Amino acid sequence: MNEVICKTIISTVKSRMLLLFIFLALGLQSIETAGTGCNDQCLSKTICVATDGSLSCSKNTLVQVRFNIIDNGTDFKSTEIEMSLVGKNVMSTIPWNIAVQLVKSTTKIVYLCKKNAQGNATSQVNQDSQSIESGSSSYINGDLSCTWSLSMGDPAWPMANGKPVDLFNDNMWRVELRYGGSNYVAASDTSQIPFYRRQYLKCCNLFYGNNDYQLFTKQTKDLFSYYAQAVGSSQPNATLSVIFGSSKAKQLTIDCLFQFNNLSAQLITRTGSEDVGQFLNEQSVNQLDCLWSQPVLISGKSGSFDLSKEVASLQILSDGELVFKATLSSSSSTITSNFMYIYLFTLISLFTRSFSPLN
Repeated sequence: MNEVICKTIISTVKSRMLLLFIFLALGLQSIETAGTGCNDQCLSKTICVATDGSLSCSKNTLVQVRFNIIDNGTDFKSTEIEMSLVGKNVMSTIPWNIAVQLVKSTTKIVYLCKKNAQGNATSQVNQDSQSIESGSSSYINGDLSCTWSLSMGDPAWPMANGKPVDLFNDNMWRVELRYGGSNYVAASDTSQIPFYRRQYLKCCNLFYGNNDYQLFTKQTKDLFSYYAQAVGSSQPNATLSVIFGSSKAKQLTIDCLFQFNNLSAQLITRTGSEDVGQFLNEQSVNQLDCLWSQPVLISGKSGSFDLSKEVASLQILSDGELVFKATLSSSSSTITSNFMYIYLFTLISLFTRSFSPLN
């Protein structure tokens, strides 16, 4: 009898310890996944053309381009696009060229990478009837490579008819890759490249919204930066509004005024309302998006609003119509800490029960 009881105890302990181990592994995996969302998969896109003309990245790759997003700061204006072009199996003794071409209707912007018969490589940008030396280049062991760092306002940024191309909102540019005298359509548009509608922001920043309207935020010790955009078929004609609500009967409203290409801000408290637009910095308003930064604490004659402590709700309005709302905690750590309490309690319960053969 004692031997049977002992075997039962050992079997119970083993099964529950196994369950404990599985639960622990799953819990640690969830925590790790939540903390490593910003990765190469969402920050970059590589497009390859193989020797048979297919769009596949393999040992048979003929030419490839990689678009990589570089976030240089705490605000959303500091985004840089790094474009790297590589041509494979380029003979050393003959002049050769490869290129990335952005094509829309009759407009073509060419990022050209070439070498001479001596193996000296150069890079340039051909746009708006001008040729600009730009980027870095090399020719090593049969690989011809060039890289361009693109920031809005720089000479290498795509230009059409004297104006900067809005790569973040205009996806009607075809991507072509050139290898010698052959051109290949690598992408019919730029909708799948991370810079379009700033797709990379979803995995690298705090994000609120739905498929049609989105708000991203970054926080430093004394500053909040925001980026709001309309991405669906239903888009505002005049105003996109972001409203932060407080449980203390306070409200901060930011209006993106597309018709006037500017922003306005209003603080409402129990004692009244006032214009607090002077607190908005780094403003930028385009046809479908806007970005700005503001201090964590906004103080006016009617009162103050501490964005790090008092925000209890968020609303997004399109031309006055509510399109998204959410109830927020004062800190994202609240959810994390509550999860950890439940997680640890469950672990302790499983561990305790594993030594009770009567359960």
